[in-house]
Amino acid sequence: MSDDSPPPEQDDSIDPRRAHSEPEGLLLAEPCPADHPNLESVRFLLDRWQAARADNPDRLPPREAFSPETLGRLLGRISLLEPIDGGRDFRFRIHAGIAADVGGLDLGGKRVGEMPYPDYREAIVRLFAAALEVEAPQLERMRINWFGTIYDYIDVAVPLYDETRGTPVILSILLHFDVDRPTYVSRYRSASVDGEPDFFEDE
Repeated sequence: MSDDSPPPEQDDSIDPRRAHSEPEGLLLAEPCPADHPNLESVRFLLDRWQAARADNPDRLPPREAFSPETLGRLLGRISLLEPIDGGRDFRFRIHAGIAADVGGLDLGGKRVGEMPYPDYREAIVRLFAAALEVEAPQLERMRINWFGTIYDYIDVAVPLYDETRGTPVILSILLHFDVDRPTYVSRYRSASVDGEPDFFEDE
């Protein structure tokens, strides 16, 4: 889950994202068009993925090719997950700072299966599993009522291979679906949940 907080001067009682009659949980999950305007911010990353795959078509691009200093303003929107139980669930090694800021829940070290709302977590697992199965980035629009607030976003699921740990991973980038929403840069950076430093941990 990710969206941006309303501006500080905005009255929360008139925040247009507040749910009214919508049930809590997943409201919509559907493929996002590849030409959606808000995907321009990740185009460089997807192009880099395609170039790495073209250089070595028999394997996923290495995670090390996506170093944090090259991700710019996307960094607060990125989660890193590893498959568990054969891809029937995924564990957050890093949880996106903006998602933690706005959703009020840091999922670092937790499984997708521990998240609220069964339909929502099942949709996320399906998306990530599909990215690993077809070995290609997947684009999904998700709309959810998260504890009374409506979030409408694009999840860009990019499959990579962690050569150090010998496992595939998912780089998940969360973007607005609404082209009119202003950009928000998180002030929060999640630390690695493992004993050893993680690739996206602060230096």
